[in-house]
Amino acid sequence: MAEEKINRSAEALSGKSKEKLFDMMLDRAKRDGFPTQLLTADEVAGILRVSKKHVYKLMSSDKSFPKSIRLGEDVKKRSIHRFRKEEVERWLEARQAK
Repeated sequence: MAEEKINRSAEALSGKSKEKLFDMMLDRAKRDGFPTQLLTADEVAGILRVSKKHVYKLMSSDKSFPKSIRLGEDVKKRSIHRFRKEEVERWLEARQAK
């Protein structure tokens, strides 16, 4: 439910304002004990130790890769994606178990 509020609020803005608002809301959610941590593609790339470009390739080619939450577009009309940390960790553990 809190995620939906974040997404709805972010949809009303554009570009850097949206990113700033999202970051502020995420900080507040962390303080208030919101259980889901959302990661950027850069953060996911760091966890997986791959490039950001590879994360986007995984999004399109690996059906088991965690689905991203699309927050809209930045000023250059690029999609803003976030990933649930728990889903990324579960996906990585499943890959390591193979």
